[in-house]
Amino acid sequence: MSAAKTVRLSDFASEIGYETVRDASFRHVAKIATRLESMVVPLTDAAFADALCQSDRFAGVITSKAFADLVPPNLGLALSDTPGEAHAALHARICAIPGLLWESFETEIGPGCSIAETAIIPPRDVRIGAGCVIAHGAVIHPRSVIGENVGVRERCVVGSAAYEIIKIGGRQVLRPQAGGVKLGDGVELLPGVSISRTAFGGFTSIGEATVIDHNVVVSHDTEVGENTRVGGQGWIGGRVRIGNDVVIGPQVTITNGLTLGDRCHVSLGSVVTHDVPSGQRVTGNFAIAHDRFIEALRKKR
Repeated sequence: MSAAKTVRLSDFASEIGYETVRDASFRHVAKIATRLESMVVPLTDAAFADALCQSDRFAGVITSKAFADLVPPNLGLALSDTPGEAHAALHARICAIPGLLWESFETEIGPGCSIAETAIIPPRDVRIGAGCVIAHGAVIHPRSVIGENVGVRERCVVGSAAYEIIKIGGRQVLRPQAGGVKLGDGVELLPGVSISRTAFGGFTSIGEATVIDHNVVVSHDTEVGENTRVGGQGWIGGRVRIGNDVVIGPQVTITNGLTLGDRCHVSLGSVVTHDVPSGQRVTGNFAIAHDRFIEALRKKR
């Protein structure tokens, strides 16, 4: 399961090639926008420096000499001529340390489960609760924790690789994956749903009794609440937070990092680019309040 061990910036300085100016202990190597605790993050653009003062989630920063003075003095500081690449190398290094980010265990499958012969479940690092249905062609990747009475239907993929890209030497490289996926009790994933694991630690999570329709993509680090419905053919970006009792229509696109409050409603085909308050219905491309959309449509007619 997810571990909570710490290491220090200075532990890897000579290996990776950065200078430790202020040492710090940390648990995760992640991005500024990541919702984890005790993180080392990169600073490659001065525009993001203010965010370092707005949360206690940060433990340290890897940056260049040009931005060193922008790092709050209470945070660890490491300097590199290529801070993005140094940060990526540090992330890859801690991912490779056994037991640091994840305590491995033998796969556990609860009583009363129906597991199709063609389902793929690895021998380690999967936990499936009692009464689950894992259908033909479903793939459950390591670091997946599934509650009781969950349905993972045909061709679903739980724990697929996160779309997290870093450029190393001018080439695009997929980052190592440090986290997993957690499905609450009573979740239903209809055929073709794909849920990505988190990139830096923790879990992409789907709350109890939520139902996700055919061929929906749920991206890394997203949190979906309880009793929510997601219509088919949709795409939910990374780091999205969706509340409880939400209704999302079919073929909806939700961009990265947004928050959709409890009991909100997203109409079919909408493209959501801003946060949606609790209880509000939004419609359109780009999505706006439903009554405003209808009024604008009436005026056009």
